[in-house]
Amino acid sequence: GYAYSKIPTGMADRIKELNNEVMRITDIHLSDDGKWIIIYGKNGFTRSGLPYDLDDLLVDWNENGYTILSASFDDMGHWIAISDEKYCASDSRTTQWIADGCKKYGKAISSCISHGIAVVVYERGYQIMGNAPYGLVNAIKTCGFKVRIIKATKSAWFISDGMGSYRYYM
Repeated sequence: GYAYSKIPTGMADRIKELNNEVMRITDIHLSDDGKWIIIYGKNGFTRSGLPYDLDDLLVDWNENGYTILSASFDDMGHWIAISDEKYCASDSRTTQWIADGCKKYGKAISSCISHGIAVVVYERGYQIMGNAPYGLVNAIKTCGFKVRIIKATKSAWFISDGMGSYRYYM
C-alpha cells in the first residue's frame, strides 16, 4: 500500500505501478523542487531530476548488481547513496562523516539529506549533521521500535522501522 498528497504526477504514477506489480519500495525521496527517486526491489530505481553524478553512480551500482538501499539529495546538488556494500556522497567530507559513523554504529542502511540536514541510519544507531527538527531526537529515543528510516527537513520528520511502525511530525 501507499499514501501520498500533492506529489509530482510522474512520481505518483510510478508508485501506483510499483504497488500494482507488488514491488517492495525500499526508499523514496522528494526534493522541494519536485525532483524525486524511488528505489525498489533489489537494485531498481526510477527517478526524475537527479544530480548527474548521483544518477551515474546508481546506474553503475545497478549494472554491477549491488543492492541499492538508499539515495537522497537536495536541490543544491548534495547527495548520499548507500548500497549493501558501498556508500558515497557528493563531497569527501560527508563521505568521511559516513565512514566515521560506520566505525561507531556499523553498516549504513539509509540516508536523508535536505535543507542543510544530513541523516544516516546505521545498524546500531544514527548520525545527524546540521540542526535536527523539533522533536526528532526525542521521538527516536522514545519510539519503542528499531529505527531503520529517518526522513527530515528543517521543520518536519518521519521515522520508521520499515515494517509498519512509524512516527512523524509535520
